[in-house]
Amino acid sequence: MPLFFFCAGITASFAVHRAPRTFWHKRLLPMVWVLAIVTALAPLLIRLNGFAVIAVFPGLAVL
Repeated sequence: MPLFFFCAGITASFAVHRAPRTFWHKRLLPMVWVLAIVTALAPLLIRLNGFAVIAVFPGLAVL
């Protein structure tokens, strides 16, 4: 639920002021890619210790 409100807050303010195509390419598409990467890496990250997982997420945040 917090993730929903976070994404809704980011996207809602820009949706009002941008064309739909620009909004998709600038905001939604990058979020979809990050979500896909995190989903793909989740089974691997479960096997790592806490410090390794913490080291991976700043790299994903740069994306």
